[in-house]
Amino acid sequence: MKHHHTLGFIGGGFMAEAIIKGILTSNLLLPSNIYVGELNPSRQKYLQNEYKINISSNNISVINNTNIVILAIKPQVFSKVANEIKSSLSLNQTIISILAGTKIQTLTESLMHSHVIRIMPNTPVQISQGMSIWTSTKNIDKNIHLFCSNMLQSIGKEIYIDDENFIDLATAISASGPAYVFLFVEALIDAAINLGADPDIAYKLVTQTVLGSALLVNNSPKSPSELRKAVTSPGGGTGLSNVMDYVTIASAGNATDFGDLTQARRSAGATSSSTRGVFA
Repeated sequence: MKHHHTLGFIGGGFMAEAIIKGILTSNLLLPSNIYVGELNPSRQKYLQNEYKINISSNNISVINNTNIVILAIKPQVFSKVANEIKSSLSLNQTIISILAGTKIQTLTESLMHSHVIRIMPNTPVQISQGMSIWTSTKNIDKNIHLFCSNMLQSIGKEIYIDDENFIDLATAISASGPAYVFLFVEALIDAAINLGADPDIAYKLVTQTVLGSALLVNNSPKSPSELRKAVTSPGGGTGLSNVMDYVTIASAGNATDFGDLTQARRSAGATSSSTRGVFA
C-alpha cells in the first residue's frame, strides 16, 4: 500500500536502515520521501548510495521536510537531541520513538509535543523478521496509525497495545530475547566443538536445529510443551530436562562422552530429580 507521507529519521544506524529497507521493499514510500539526519560522512554516503534517499547532517533540515519523524538514536543522547529539535516541531507532525526505556511522558515533555508513537522493536528487524510492540498518544491521525502499522509489518510482525506498561514486559521478552537465543546457540556450538565436531559442522547443526525448531513451534498446532515431549524420553538419551547441564559442562570442556558428563554433573551437585533425564 503506497502512502504519501514524508518520513524523517534522526539517526541513520542499523535500526533506521532496517526500517528504511522494509519501507522501500514493501513500496510504502518513494525514496524521495525519506530523509535521514546522520553525522557520520561514510554512513551518509552509504545510505544515499544504497537507498537513494535524502541525507543531511542537519537534523532541523530533516524536521522541516517531513511530517513523521523517527527518533533512531541512543537513549543517552535523547536529551541533547530533544533540546535541538523541539522548537522546530510543528503541531501537525508525529514523532515516533524507538528509544529503549523512554516513556511517552518523557518524550512529550522533553519535546513539548503531544503527537507521539512509541515502538519497541528487536534486532531481527534487520532481516524483516522482527517483533515490534507499539503504543501511542490518543490523538494520532488514523492515516498515521495505519502507516506505522504497515511500516512495522514491512520488518516483521507488530502488536499495538493501549497500555504502555506492557512495553516494559516486551522489552524483557521480545527485545532482549534474541540475546538469550544467541547465547543458547553459542553454548550449543561450543558444546558440539568440545565433543569433537568440526566448527563448521557444529555451526550448521545448531543454527538449522534452532531455525527449524522455531519454525515448527510457530506453525504447529501443538504447544511447545507437547513438541518437547514428542522429542524427549524420560531417563533416556533424548531426555532434555537437564540439557543446560550438558551444554554448560561440555562447553567448559570437562567431558567428552555421556559417562563423563554424568559424572561431572553429579560431582557438581546437579542431582536433583528435577534435573535428571539425559544422564540419569
